[in-house]
Amino acid sequence: MVNNNTLSDILSSVPNTSEFNVPTELQRTDDFRSTAPESREEEEELANTYYSHADWTRLPLLEGVRNGKGASKSYVWKYGWRMQKKGIIPLKYHWVCTSCHKQRSYRPHNYNVTKGTDAAINHLLDHHHVDNDGSTLKRTRSIADQVLSQPPSITTSSYGQDITNYGTIFNEAEWKGAITALVAHENLAFRLLESPYMQNCLTMLNPAVDSRGCLPYHSTLRRWISQVYNSHVGVITEQLHSATSAIHISFDLWTSRNLKALCGINCHFAHEYGNLKSFLLALPQQDGKHTGVNIADTIAEIITSFGPTNNIGFFVADNASNNDTCIQALAREFHFNAAERRLRCAGHIFNLVARALLWGLDEDAFLRELAEVEITAEELSFGDAEGQ
Repeated sequence: MVNNNTLSDILSSVPNTSEFNVPTELQRTDDFRSTAPESREEEEELANTYYSHADWTRLPLLEGVRNGKGASKSYVWKYGWRMQKKGIIPLKYHWVCTSCHKQRSYRPHNYNVTKGTDAAINHLLDHHHVDNDGSTLKRTRSIADQVLSQPPSITTSSYGQDITNYGTIFNEAEWKGAITALVAHENLAFRLLESPYMQNCLTMLNPAVDSRGCLPYHSTLRRWISQVYNSHVGVITEQLHSATSAIHISFDLWTSRNLKALCGINCHFAHEYGNLKSFLLALPQQDGKHTGVNIADTIAEIITSFGPTNNIGFFVADNASNNDTCIQALAREFHFNAAERRLRCAGHIFNLVARALLWGLDEDAFLRELAEVEITAEELSFGDAEGQ
């Protein structure tokens, strides 16, 4: 299965402009500049107040500084105590997160900040979502909340304009990848995005979808999916060439709802680590009559395009006679024994056996006889009750 990130890389070569670097605030040289109290008593009183909630039994290697937190410039001191290592000369200062300490958290929450407050900054960001401007969670309200919290504008404005103002950056490549994956994996109609109702829903969420030309027609969506498929052909080819077993092929034909004949071609093999791999190689349209030779031409073209012509294993197909002819033609093309490489589809065999048990050798005669039988409503209800 192809993930959305991969799809967005394929569908656009535009560099990602939404990368943000978190700035690092280095400790200033005067972070611990002291504003010492005038007397020893005032100093001790200030220290006792500053560390009033500190549980020193959980900080056996640390002690308070004589003048409390001092006149630090860094914002980290609003969220943590300034302490020093016991009996160490020169002094080594530590930052202790007051929130984690009070909650008796078992995660690390004291850091050596003698040479810089980077560790304390990272702790606040990672565990408490706090930066220099306060809590980041308070600044991540939904677009709707931000719009509704604004006073009514005197000038003419629209909900779409408000979303444009407050919304995040629209990433065109990620959008194309996401919508392509949705349509392909959920087997949705290509014309779904041409529906005015769907387009209205999408533009209400973000007007940039329309203004950037990202509401594709069915032909555009088909082109995007083709781009994704073609970009992965090389990956599949490499896997086939690195297979540790023969490449086995299964195929079948059926008609789509729009009356197009399709030939599904699947491969099965053990990859370089010995694990079984099975996936769809191609789903080409089958042109012309469904003769064995015509089907063989379609399959041979796909096999040749991927390259495993020297490592072909067995072929699995249902019991139709044209499949026998097809594999005979493939045997002449790739030089193998058709009788040895032809495998029957077990599911098709079970289906034939079940139909024979139900209807006998002549299914049409059984259905004709059944059509002449009159079944009462009571008999039908009795059959339903028995089936339950």
